[in-house]
Amino acid sequence: MELPETEISNFDATDTLENIKYLLAQKAAQYISSRETIFINTSSTALKTLAFLKDIPINVMTNNTKIINMEHHPQSTIILTGGEIRYPKGTLSGDIAIESFSHARSDVTIIGCSGIDIETGISTSLIHEARINRKMIENSGKLIVVADYRKIGNSSNFTIGEISNIDILITDSYADEKVLDEIEKQGVQVVQVTC
Repeated sequence: MELPETEISNFDATDTLENIKYLLAQKAAQYISSRETIFINTSSTALKTLAFLKDIPINVMTNNTKIINMEHHPQSTIILTGGEIRYPKGTLSGDIAIESFSHARSDVTIIGCSGIDIETGISTSLIHEARINRKMIENSGKLIVVADYRKIGNSSNFTIGEISNIDILITDSYADEKVLDEIEKQGVQVVQVTC
């Protein structure tokens, strides 16, 4: 795996989970074209996708304030939703953030989550992010979910979408194959990166 130069200093090669997240992000970036409008949620994996897109102009709308510290193409447009800042993640939440996504449409949305389960769908553990994620999914063109093996077959407290909402699920080779088969049966393209 080749990391963007600006990310190398923060990357610990001994951290397997961090390695998996970068591989998922790198794969997700391959589905983005120049000038497209992209929604990104507060997932650290989803945000890492942008490190692989700094050479093309894109339009990004997000409630993740950590985007400010990333390098972008000079012709890219970055839109922060506004809203209440919640720490320690630095997420923007509340009615202002929801309203921002209510008036926009993405070509591609890339989200991470706390769990993906056949029965409960896509879920998050954070109530203040649940409504925002639902609105992102509702106004999404193509929906890409990036989720490492720990999330597959598990559910969390708040459902943000159905399995059928997902166009592409990007996960890793450690994910439960039986669960992935069930997800594929619901029309989702499952892509596994080799770790």
